Amino acid sequence: MRRRRTLWIILLAVPVALLLADTAYWWLAGRNLRYGYEAWLANAHATGWSVTTDRPKLGGWPLAATLSMRRVNLSGGAWDIPGGLGWSADRLVLRVNLIRPGMLHANASGQQKLRVGDAPEIPYTSHRLELALPLMAAPWPDQVDLSAENLRDSNASVGMLDVHLTGIPPGPVSFTLHATGINPPPDVARPFGPGTASVSFDGTLAAAPATADTPKQWMAAWRQANGSLKLEHFALTWGPLDLTATATLSLDDKLQPAGAASAKATGYAETLDSLATHSVITRSAATAAKAVLSLLATVRPDGSAPSVEVPLALRDRTLSMSMVPLVKLPSVEWR
Repeated sequence: MRRRRTLWIILLAVPVALLLADTAYWWLAGRNLRYGYEAWLANAHATGWSVTTDRPKLGGWPLAATLSMRRVNLSGGAWDIPGGLGWSADRLVLRVNLIRPGMLHANASGQQKLRVGDAPEIPYTSHRLELALPLMAAPWPDQVDLSAENLRDSNASVGMLDVHLTGIPPGPVSFTLHATGINPPPDVARPFGPGTASVSFDGTLAAAPATADTPKQWMAAWRQANGSLKLEHFALTWGPLDLTATATLSLDDKLQPAGAASAKATGYAETLDSLATHSVITRSAATAAKAVLSLLATVRPDGSAPSVEVPLALRDRTLSMSMVPLVKLPSVEWR
């Protein structure tokens, strides 16, 4: 009888002890999360950022420590981002999983707005928008992950978006991006026909300046430091076009994009015809490009659409393919 009673006590004591331990762990993680947020808030205000929210509420027990806040407004950053940045959200939840306490997850929901530099403010919504970064004392995280579902504004939408960044400016920053279910704005989508697009790429941004007062100064400093953007892999499917490419881009002495690429494409004839029909390129440019591509194309034995691999060059704002000018790009006016 005594042994049975002891066994029952043990069976009851173990889950109670685990519950108490989890509660203590959650309380400690929640306290650290609140202290960390308050320290970040004080530093943000000290460096010129404006951050306002409703009073944060602690929650998440038993699997995570969370801080939930509503009516979030953040603006500032002119020292690091030319023209500054503004962002707002109906609700923001900061979460630290108790099983993996070294990562901070920030999940925004409801109506949101984003402004970068002097560009117009963009209102948008999302089913899920989450930023994940390591908890660390350094001012810049060496790893950032962004993921979103059903990201949309009034003219465009993205079904799924995943972005991964590694590295700390001004050193090389590596990036990957994968997006599917893209519905571009009507004026952009029209030349390629109806349907959604998908895009993925990865590469490296080299020699990014840490600070600048204006976008023009940032770009000038980037060029002076031999800055470059390398796309090690790029893939795009949109309408009839299936395109893969590699590219290296920089800025010329007029701070205009310049570089070279190698591209492989199928569906190029239909795409060029559509671009000419919608006056994106001239009819003569489309005809010349198709003539060159037909000579370089590889015809498949199964009768499927031919593919072609060609060099591309961007110089003096002119995009050329195998020395054939395709389109004159508008000048980029950095302010």
